[in-house]
Amino acid sequence: MNTPLQPDPLVPSDVDLRDFPHTPLFRHALFSSTFHAHANAEEWRAGVTLWLKSWDQVPAGTLPSNDVDLCRLAELGRDMRTWLEVKEMALHGWFLCTDGRLHHRIVAEGVLHAWKKKLEQRWKTVCSSIRKANQRAEKRGLPKQDLPTFEQFLAQRDADSRARAQQQPDHAVDLADAAVPSADEVDELDQDEDDGQSEPLDPADTGSIPAKPKAEHVRIGEKVAAIMGVADNPNWFGDYGRVMAWLKQGADEELIVGTVARVMVERRKGQGPPRSLNYFDDPIARAIADRSRPLPEVSDAQRTDSGRRRATPPNRFEAIVERDFAGGSG
Repeated sequence: MNTPLQPDPLVPSDVDLRDFPHTPLFRHALFSSTFHAHANAEEWRAGVTLWLKSWDQVPAGTLPSNDVDLCRLAELGRDMRTWLEVKEMALHGWFLCTDGRLHHRIVAEGVLHAWKKKLEQRWKTVCSSIRKANQRAEKRGLPKQDLPTFEQFLAQRDADSRARAQQQPDHAVDLADAAVPSADEVDELDQDEDDGQSEPLDPADTGSIPAKPKAEHVRIGEKVAAIMGVADNPNWFGDYGRVMAWLKQGADEELIVGTVARVMVERRKGQGPPRSLNYFDDPIARAIADRSRPLPEVSDAQRTDSGRRRATPPNRFEAIVERDFAGGSG
């Protein structure tokens, strides 16, 4: 499993395929392997389980090197004795790399192929967003943005990843994950930057400049991300321009946060968080419409009629007694 000189990782650290619903088994590679020919039933079960479970690790296609973690991933629970008996054959083909994790050449090949497909889809989504933004910009006489090639997209993504690793400010947005804001949203962003009120500086203070408060749509967007469960996910970057659009449509923080919380509760378990804030457009539009709908007016006649219906019906027994005492007849 180990080599005298540990090689570099086969899979980059940011490769995440946990949202992939299917895992390829590579049947030809598996059934023609030495592992398949020599493993007994317990070793084969543990080894194939680790192959499949590795796709849900980050980076995808890798395994931890700790026996306790491997024992659990192999679906052996706390049975370390069985794990140590099957470990050597179950980890056939896996080797330790400089990132401290186990890699497998066949698994890595499939993971990198799937990762490329995922990045290509992100690139197509970014290009589609840019085209729509360019159409709006053309109507307003604003300059257009060039469509990046796939190579330029990857280069920008790598640059953004390195910048985040160097503690890039929180407002930085990854081109690979964020939609391009419309021209109207760009104007609103610029206005927010101009109108932002920061605390006055003390002339005697020669220390750091106080931080500028976050714009309203960013603050609300961060609350939405927390409700979705993606606030701490480094691979999710929200387009808070959607929040700005909701505010312009008449929503406020209470409506947005409440609607998102309700939708997430109603979302089926196991689906995971939505991939885009666009998922909440229709529920928020309905919530705005419901709140804006005027109450029906009630006429004086309707109030009188309603009051009559609510009045207590006469007690028939009391009426008969009163009639008898008065000498009346039925």
